[in-house]
Amino acid sequence: MAPNTLHSVQPLPGITHISDTLVFHLDMLGYSLMDQYSLTYLHPIYNGFLRPISHMSQNHPLYPEFSECAEQIFLCVKNKDIYFEMFLKEQLHHLFYLLFKYQCFTNTDAAVPANTHMDKVKEAVKYIQENYQEPISICELADLCHFSKTHFMNFFKQTVGITCVEYMIQHRLKVAANLLRASGSSISEIAFESGFHNLSNFNRKFKNHYHMTPLEYRRQQIT
Repeated sequence: MAPNTLHSVQPLPGITHISDTLVFHLDMLGYSLMDQYSLTYLHPIYNGFLRPISHMSQNHPLYPEFSECAEQIFLCVKNKDIYFEMFLKEQLHHLFYLLFKYQCFTNTDAAVPANTHMDKVKEAVKYIQENYQEPISICELADLCHFSKTHFMNFFKQTVGITCVEYMIQHRLKVAANLLRASGSSISEIAFESGFHNLSNFNRKFKNHYHMTPLEYRRQQIT
């Protein structure tokens, strides 16, 4: 099921039903990277432009491969062997590959944004990634794309799936997480290097996103 899709399962009378559910964010597959793969395949799913089939019978030509891939995913999550995260990501990519290969998506009536506008958003994302250490205003990004402030905010959220401010915060937090793993700098130094100029605000945002403090995150990476 695509994100934000209302759905339900109705059991048949007198039959026992057992269900396994795997829930994951598309960012696990690189949704927020804004590269060609993400824009071509993941964003249309997230934004509702492509809708996957709701169920698959055993008569479907994809069923043998799909069920084998799904079984590997659930075994991977259950066993959690060493390096299981890499194998899990590989299998999820393969799952999406199979869905596209067998054309298991339908186009909706939603209008796909024009490629020229998509390029504008990519330009804004690139600017954020290159200047995240400095204060960046929405007006600055809107001017870069030659959009009004309101149109830019609406189009960015429609295209990327989150607001521009949320994207900037998430990108800075990812930079901070990488520095916490790879450097011996202090928490305050890492906050500044990541574009946060208020330590308490950085700690609060980091904990909201990673569900632990920066110091706890660093200690977890060491153990």
